[in-house]
Amino acid sequence: LDLASELYVAGLALAEDGSVSGQIGLGSAPASLLVLPSLSNRVKGVARSDWVANLIANPTPRTAHVKAIVEAVAKGGYKGLSLEYEGLDAELRDDFTAFVSELAASLHKAGKILAVRVDEPQQGQNGAWQTAGYDWAALAAAADLLRIPAINDPAAYGPGGALEACLRQAVAQAHRQKIELIASANCYE
Repeated sequence: LDLASELYVAGLALAEDGSVSGQIGLGSAPASLLVLPSLSNRVKGVARSDWVANLIANPTPRTAHVKAIVEAVAKGGYKGLSLEYEGLDAELRDDFTAFVSELAASLHKAGKILAVRVDEPQQGQNGAWQTAGYDWAALAAAADLLRIPAINDPAAYGPGGALEACLRQAVAQAHRQKIELIASANCYE
């Protein structure tokens, strides 16, 4: 871990009622390493976007969920959180943005940081990138880091390829220092 500056560790899970369970151990991590637990809506291999929708569509459950997250971060002694809510449809874009804005404000007030992982964007027929329920500009404005998965297609990596076009769109919407490209460590042969 000598060369690493950040580490995202799976360990926190969303429950249908908006509570947060799980924990990660930080005992052996160097103080200079930013270690953030990941809070996911994936339950038994399924992204529960329906749970997320129920929690963020209305202010009362949204605020209760924000409170549960902030309490879990404080209880665990974490430096912040990586929010990884997958599979959000475009109809949830405004609600998710409001949720992330409220969560970021609460975490920042507590001196914590927020990273938001979005789903892999899809290139439309007109060449524009579709980001579903994730408004990259608004999320990057609220959060400290916007984590974007790299395109899972080797052909995207050539000069002038799809990855370059995707990153150009990303930096047009968010400050480049807030953008992290996520490359999977999984190998396919």
